[in-house]
Parts: sequence; C-alpha cells; structure tokens
Amino acid sequence: MPGIPTEHLADQIRETNQRLVESHERLADEIHELSRKFDDFRVEIAVKLGEINTTLENHQTSLRFAGRSIIILIPVVITLIGAAFGITWYAAKLDSRVERIESRLDKAPLLPAPKPGP
Repeated sequence: MPGIPTEHLADQIRETNQRLVESHERLADEIHELSRKFDDFRVEIAVKLGEINTTLENHQTSLRFAGRSIIILIPVVITLIGAAFGITWYAAKLDSRVERIESRLDKAPLLPAPKPGP
C-alpha cells in the first residue's frame, strides 16, 4: 500500500504550524488592539460621567436655591394675600360706616333753623 511520504507529511505539518503561529500572532495583535480601544472607551466614559456629574451638581445647586426661595416666598405670599383680605375688609367696613353717616345726615338737617329773634 503506497503511503504518503513522511517528508511530505512533515512539510504539511510545518506549514500548518506556521499558519497557526501567524494566525495566533494576528489574533494576539487584534486582542491587544481591542484592549487598547476598550481602555480608550473606558476613559471616554469616565470623562462623560464626570461631565454628567458636574451638570447634575449644578442642577442640584439650582434646585436647592429654588427650594429655599420657595420656602422664603410662601410666607411672603401668604402674608400678602392676608393683607389684601384685611385691606378689603377694612375698606368694606369703612364704606358701610360712611353709608350710615350719610343716611343719618340725610335725615337730620345740616344747620339748625334760626330762632326768631328780638
């Protein structure tokens, strides 16, 4: 039975090994490149998250200021509304007193009649 010569098999194995080594080296290079890209991506993400954190801190400061402003403004607004009701009530009370005085004046003469004299 004729077989494949040993030298031919050895050459094929060497070629296969060489292709495997080259493939392995390319794969290793690609993995290193991918690792470098992931490192760059991780740095970019860290920078973006830092920017987001800064923005959120600014908004948080603005919200704190708005919250404190509202806490201060609520009593002022309530006081102004109460003052408006008070002024309205006093104006209505004054108006009713003026009406009563006017109705009394309409009933009574302004000047007493002169007395017939000597």
